[in-house]
Amino acid sequence: MENMIRTQIYLDPALHNRMKKEARAASVSMAEYIRQQLDATSAQEISDRELDKQYQEFEDVLKSLQFTGGPDDLVSNFNEYLVQALETPSS
Repeated sequence: MENMIRTQIYLDPALHNRMKKEARAASVSMAEYIRQQLDATSAQEISDRELDKQYQEFEDVLKSLQFTGGPDDLVSNFNEYLVQALETPSS
């Protein structure tokens, strides 16, 4: 447990029991289980932020393109048009 900072938290009894049960099922201490869950949640949030950033960059590129024809709301409703295009049988 090198380089760790001790932190104290309060859990309601139901959450405490669930964490204890899940930690036991994972064969780790409750503290380790909570650390793993926090780490996974934090990593997912970072991944989600990166995905949002990439989507925004993609949207900016689409906005910068000069389209002729097509719907005026292509950029703002791109996902809907994409789904429609994928669901429409090709001739």
